[in-house]
Amino acid sequence: MLYHISWTHPKCFGLPRKLKQEGVTAESFVNDYLQDDTAATADNTDDPKSLDDPDTKAEIIADIEYTKRGGSAKKKRGDDDEPAKEGTVAWFKELRDSMLGEGEPAAKKLKLSEEDHQKIDIFGMYEKAKNAELHDILQWNHQLVSGTKDILMARVIDGQMRGRLGHCPMCVRGPVKLENESAKNAICTGYYDSDMGYHVSCSFKCPIEEAPREHPWYVNM
Repeated sequence: MLYHISWTHPKCFGLPRKLKQEGVTAESFVNDYLQDDTAATADNTDDPKSLDDPDTKAEIIADIEYTKRGGSAKKKRGDDDEPAKEGTVAWFKELRDSMLGEGEPAAKKLKLSEEDHQKIDIFGMYEKAKNAELHDILQWNHQLVSGTKDILMARVIDGQMRGRLGHCPMCVRGPVKLENESAKNAICTGYYDSDMGYHVSCSFKCPIEEAPREHPWYVNM
């Protein structure tokens, strides 16, 4: 399989996990897997950005190694669309373990809000639930069931605390959902119009506390 990356953004590229597990390094990746799109041009040999140029190849390898050492540019910037640890399921698990004396005393160092304590308690209720059980709860409440166990758990925690997420107030028909696992914002990406035969996009976004809700939240475990 060949890979294509932009010459202008190699620092944003991370080696695929499968390749890393096979022992592929940045250098062997560039030599064996990277596709040089400039090879199709007639003047490729004179192109300073061609992989045939040793300096260019060394620069790309260094950029990929930079990503491996320090993480992607997005993670370094801490963009809003990259979920932070605080507020995630992993964070609640760490705090709960700390309270039970099973981990680092993180909870004692932080002044947790009443809402945080509620989330930790709800997390404890479903900590041992399997994905299928979380799916059942979410389906019963007409919520999304795709994604990892962490995002499923985040949806259950949010729903049990605040009620079912409703429909978008902007496009009316799209379902509102958690933006990511940290559950700080709610978004709508639109809906599929079966009559027109295409997806209608929506850019709605709001703090999770202001998201439209439907009640009650049903628990069927």
